[in-house]
Order: sequence, then structure tokens, then C-alpha cells
Amino acid sequence: LARYDREGGQADFDFAAADVILSLGSDCFYQHPAALRYVRAFSSRRRREQGKASLNRFYALEPTLSLTGAMADFRLALAPDRFPAVLNALAAAVDGTPRAEGLSAQEEALVRDCAAQLAGPAKAGVCVVGEEMPDELHQWADTFNRRFGRGAARRLSAVRSDADPRSRGGLDELMTALTAD
Repeated sequence: LARYDREGGQADFDFAAADVILSLGSDCFYQHPAALRYVRAFSSRRRREQGKASLNRFYALEPTLSLTGAMADFRLALAPDRFPAVLNALAAAVDGTPRAEGLSAQEEALVRDCAAQLAGPAKAGVCVVGEEMPDELHQWADTFNRRFGRGAARRLSAVRSDADPRSRGGLDELMTALTAD
């Protein structure tokens, strides 16, 4: 099973508050403990209410197709070794120093569009990373979320049942505890 905590903390997202969503190999709307809450929040920004819609923009970079990626406005199938080049180009474009050398036309289009969406002063963005993705992508996402999170991304203390001393023991101990008294 995937673990969603890292270094004693766990990322949590409010997709209803996010104007830009960047998914890096994550199937967070399907294979995540908070998937139902996440997809409801995401969908709330896709509904028309009182004749108006406040759409968020969703970008998915993933090595294999996922249900979450299939919902993206802009999905890019990307080999794992291409992630750093595309993300570094995105970071440079957001900082106003675009550099697209070595990027394909599709990678360049994603970088350009995502950077433009993040350009507004009050834009909130979240970056969610699949648990099986390399640590460097998680670090990149943490930096992105600190910069653009604006209430849409936060870090929670990890709650793990295997760290709880009451969760230790085997089936015999459980049966004894259940049949006591």
C-alpha cells in the first residue's frame, strides 16, 4: 500500500480553493485516502452556479494514464526522466526567465500555459505528487505549494496506526482483548 506521509507530515489539499492544479504522476482523485473529498472539491469549481463558473485549470504530467489524469484540461504523457526538465522550465517561466531548450512542442505548450495561469497575483496553486514518484519531485512540489498554496495546500502531522502502541500485537492478542470480561 502507498504511504501518503513523508518525514512526519502529510500534504493535504483544498482543490476548491485552487486556481491551478498540477498533478505529477498522482491518481489522487481515485487512489488516495481523501479521494472522495478531493474529487468533490475539484468538481465544485467545475459547476455553473447562478450563471457563473469559476473554473480551475488542471494539468497532469504522468508516466501512465490514470483516472485523475483523464480529467485534466492538459494531460502530458511524460517519461519519468523528463519530469525534471519540464519542471525546471516551468519554474523558470514562472520566475520570468523562460527557457525551453530541449523541450518538445507539447512540453513547451504545457510550461507556457501553466506559467501564464500562475501569473496572477492572487492565484492559488497546488501540486500533488504520486507516492511512488522520486523524492526530488516531492521536494519540488513542497516548494511549489509553499509559494502558491495560499490556503489550498497545507501540511498535516501524519497519523499512523502502526506508530500507536495500542495497535501492536497479533490476532491472538486481539481475540483475547475482545473476549475479555
